[in-house]
Amino acid sequence: MAELLIQRWRLAVLRVVLDVSGRAPQVTTSLVGYPEGRRHEYWTRHDPLDGFGLAGLTPDRPPDELQVPVALRDAVLDTLREHFGSEAALWLRIVPPSGYLGAVPWEESFAETMRLPVLRVPDRLPVGAASGRAWTMAAIVNGMRGQDWGSAHVRRLVDALRRVPVPVELDVFADAATYAGLADPLGDEHVAVRLHDPGTAAQAHRDRQARVVSFSRRSYGSGAMSVTGTSDPAAHLLWADWVAEGLAGRAVRGLHVVTDAMLDGDRPLLSAAVDPASPSDAWECSYVTGDDVRRLADSLGAETLSFGSPPDNRSDVATRLVADTAGLQRSGPTLYLDLRAPEQDPERVLGEAVAFLVAGGDEPVPTDPRLFAYLQPEHLQAALAEPVPAPAMAAPEDPRAPSSPGSWPGFVPGRVPERGARPVEDWKDADVVPTWIASSERYLDAGYADLAKSAAPPPQATSTFPGIETKSAYDDGQAFALRQLEELVTKHARRS
Repeated sequence: MAELLIQRWRLAVLRVVLDVSGRAPQVTTSLVGYPEGRRHEYWTRHDPLDGFGLAGLTPDRPPDELQVPVALRDAVLDTLREHFGSEAALWLRIVPPSGYLGAVPWEESFAETMRLPVLRVPDRLPVGAASGRAWTMAAIVNGMRGQDWGSAHVRRLVDALRRVPVPVELDVFADAATYAGLADPLGDEHVAVRLHDPGTAAQAHRDRQARVVSFSRRSYGSGAMSVTGTSDPAAHLLWADWVAEGLAGRAVRGLHVVTDAMLDGDRPLLSAAVDPASPSDAWECSYVTGDDVRRLADSLGAETLSFGSPPDNRSDVATRLVADTAGLQRSGPTLYLDLRAPEQDPERVLGEAVAFLVAGGDEPVPTDPRLFAYLQPEHLQAALAEPVPAPAMAAPEDPRAPSSPGSWPGFVPGRVPERGARPVEDWKDADVVPTWIASSERYLDAGYADLAKSAAPPPQATSTFPGIETKSAYDDGQAFALRQLEELVTKHARRS
């Protein structure tokens, strides 16, 4: 899907591939543009892993710091200066599986000497619809025992969000030490702030799980669900239930997560206090995967997901990897922000990025080296020197392609389906959208994205693709089910 996005918008792209086909692994990069609308590859080069700080790694010795080789950086900059005078941005296509390459500070390497923003291409469509007029955000802030950066971060975040050109509502879910440092009033008429007491987190989890068990028993019988684990919950579930209960049925447009991270071998994990009311250190906490956070964002209806790498982070590489993997897998904007130099006010960068997402072409594209962003090219359409029309995303419709009785009108196997009705459309003038509507929107987005990514070639190609008729029928059925669900949710989402 990323490749289709590149072709659709004719993006200037640095394509990055981890090549393990030879005797020694290497990184293959190629710079591609679309001068006069036609694809042109300016060069391809191969760099050894040690140029990126990746040589000799083992599970017991993960990378501390990564870098872009100087020769590669210079080659990119020289070509951009000579050939890319009218581009709106340079895009990165980091092809999975990519090892640690998603954690390389590409943006930082290019930012000081390049006039173009550097952005990353997601591997999903469609572009999500806005969930309400106000900018609503839930911030999860988890400082470890002995760390005192949390309350200062929240205060700077509140200040940064004042530049967002719509009303802002910020719900803060923080560890006990951070919460204690935020006793003073926060916010103003433009940024409304709600602080949630971490002492209520465990009870919120018990209450929510009890309702789940009660519903399951009413629906499926007394043996349908065990309550095992509700007295000693996984940390990510406790935090998720606390956030959901605290929001009280209100969706958010953004989820912001700041906590330590670590590499378990080559697996990136985020740290989470077992209970936000009790301080934790590195040896007492639980660990959360990027998928856990991504699912939480979807369940809250969040279009935008941002990760902050806090001061004293045990592994900034792990935080970058979590953000990079999430960005590839989401349709909505995904941001990473380096917060490790608080004296430089990095929160301002997040405020600028949110302002851009809300205002589009009326705000500058984010370019700060402390930030990397996965954005849909559509977000930059207003910033393009010559806006590109959006052509069809796949092969033209084949008149010989059969249509199943009752199938989704307009769906043809091999074509990328487009979103129809949007459940949140009737709420576009409301400040806040109910969670169930926005989370349904995210679920439908994910379903369409999966269908688009796996869209089968046309049925007449059966000699080339054995079994494609079965695959086409499956895709047709999935598309029809999504449309039916979309229409059902839209019907019940209408405001009276």
